[in-house]
Amino acid sequence: MAKNISWKSKDNFTVDEVLGDKVLVPVSETIKDMGEVSVLNEVAALAIELVKEGKTLDEMVDII
Repeated sequence: MAKNISWKSKDNFTVDEVLGDKVLVPVSETIKDMGEVSVLNEVAALAIELVKEGKTLDEMVDII
């Protein structure tokens, strides 16, 4: 399996901090279309940041 895979994040969510927790918040024009807000653990929050930075899978594994 090729590990030099990279991903591109979509702009339909943001990661915010609420009371010390990182949360994944969907972005939409109305609240009814918003969907769920998810609390992220440290690894998930870091993984999302690394994807946003354009890191490859190999780079992400090394960092995590």
